[in-house]
Amino acid sequence: FLEPVDPSKVAGYAEAIKRPMDFGTITTKVAKGKYRSLEEFAADFHLVISNAKSFNPPGTIYHAEAERIE
Repeated sequence: FLEPVDPSKVAGYAEAIKRPMDFGTITTKVAKGKYRSLEEFAADFHLVISNAKSFNPPGTIYHAEAERIE
């Protein structure tokens, strides 16, 4: 979740996830003052979780961790 998923290393990711987001990108956006509201920040946070849960099936570590931090 910390870095962007590399679609060249993860088959089908680019086709399945239309709005990728990761915590590293969120950190950069915070540091650069890109968020205009707490709601924008929260939307990106929830997008990380949603992407992880939709791409990774239940029972995988990625899905489980997404649920844990949700």
